Amino acid sequence: MRMLLLSNGHGEDVIGVAVGRALRARGAEVTALPIVGLGDAYAKADIPRLGPAQAMPSGGFVWGRPRALARDLGAGLLALSWAQWRAIAEARARFDHVLAIGDIVPLAF
Repeated sequence: MRMLLLSNGHGEDVIGVAVGRALRARGAEVTALPIVGLGDAYAKADIPRLGPAQAMPSGGFVWGRPRALARDLGAGLLALSWAQWRAIAEARARFDHVLAIGDIVPLAF
């Protein structure tokens, strides 16, 4: 089984690592795409990452903070999101299952 983990921030990455380790123990091939941040938890756990990742000025906390959203947009948030969307679309045939970890954002991908 080939599994793609989509996660939406540092805490969700930590959860993704725990899930990824459990899946690997059962013979699954696990890859992650951290939507927010760099996905350092996956790197430390030696779980390969798919697609581009970039740290944003807000650290991923933009809801209800217009200035933070504006800074992230200026830092390339839309281009990053589009590139991540394309990476998933191009790789989707490689995965049997996708697990979205976090709020609505991973589900949108």
